[in-house]
Amino acid sequence: MRIPVLAVIFLCLACVPSPCEPLPQEGFRVAEQAKPYDLTGQSVQQLIAQMKETGPLGKDGKRYFGKTDWLIHWRYHYETRDGAVILTRVSVTVDATTIMPRRQPPTDGVDRMAAEWARFCAALTVHERGHAENPERHGRDLYAVLHGHGPFAGVQELETFIKTQGDKSVADANAEDIEYDKRTGHGATQGATLREPGSN
Repeated sequence: MRIPVLAVIFLCLACVPSPCEPLPQEGFRVAEQAKPYDLTGQSVQQLIAQMKETGPLGKDGKRYFGKTDWLIHWRYHYETRDGAVILTRVSVTVDATTIMPRRQPPTDGVDRMAAEWARFCAALTVHERGHAENPERHGRDLYAVLHGHGPFAGVQELETFIKTQGDKSVADANAEDIEYDKRTGHGATQGATLREPGSN
């Protein structure tokens, strides 16, 4: 039975530094990390059962083989010059955390699952990488839109513009993730299914 590979959390954060806070560093950046969860199964059936039971939990309450959570943050600073509001500095950051299974090797030294597990994990990694690239692409586009934009007639106009663009980036990345899962069958077409060793 195929279990969907991904559940993604979509969050965004925008903030304007107070006078006591350091100004945001200009630019776009990505922060990625990987988190494993451990399995002890030594057969296909045992591994699938354990991933169903202990895999990362999605917002829908289901367990998944792998999961990529991401957040897009944007911060900015502005000044008023000659009655116009100028966006002087903007920072966009994408945080992506990928949770993947990690299998413990057998204690007897005979690992008939080694090749199949390596193949499965490589395919799952490719699929999850696609989910990480979606917010990265939209976060980079958001920075390009915000950087140097303006001037604005007032603070409200600036804040509305930035919030609209930021929310659109999150929504677009969300929609792209959904379409990506439909297109790949949650990674099935990329090989992210666990099979009996030696099967085609």
